[in-house]
Amino acid sequence: MNIEALEVEDEIEDEIEVNHSDVDRQILHYQALREDVRTEIKTRIQQRDNFSTQFITALGAIVAVAFAKDGFEKVILIAPLIVIYYTMQIMYSYRVHDILARYLREEIEPTLTRLCKGNPEHEWERYYKKNAKPGIRRKFFIYVMWMVSVGILAYYMNVTSIKNTTAIAAGIIYLAAMLWVTFTFKRDIK
Repeated sequence: MNIEALEVEDEIEDEIEVNHSDVDRQILHYQALREDVRTEIKTRIQQRDNFSTQFITALGAIVAVAFAKDGFEKVILIAPLIVIYYTMQIMYSYRVHDILARYLREEIEPTLTRLCKGNPEHEWERYYKKNAKPGIRRKFFIYVMWMVSVGILAYYMNVTSIKNTTAIAAGIIYLAAMLWVTFTFKRDIK
């Protein structure tokens, strides 16, 4: 073999090594992105569990204080505010979770699979989307928001007076907030 042929062979090997190195860097990059997104999804799931616990605890405390002594009935009027707040937080967490899962399923996993020459159907988010059964948690939180808020307002108006301006004002404000939350997250409820 002559020297020119050896130089060409070395150039080809260097080019293959550079290309291989680029693919490895891309794989590492997409694996890091996948781990970041999966960690954020896990964080969102934990966050919703925490919100649910905080929601139940806060609601229980409000009800306990409202019924503990005479004269504390008005405390019950903040319960709808708590319910609306936690429903909004939980639904927003679901929305971000959905965006992250879609990003993983439609961008990260297909690219990583292509770089690794694998089958995209074996990736977690695609498999989950294909086989998942719809749950009721999202609807549940919206329904609870409406039932608790309307129930508490109706109870309070019945116990005090239907003409109680505090209850009427709170009812109007809470109704507007519940409608806003319901319509804001309507497309997220499956």
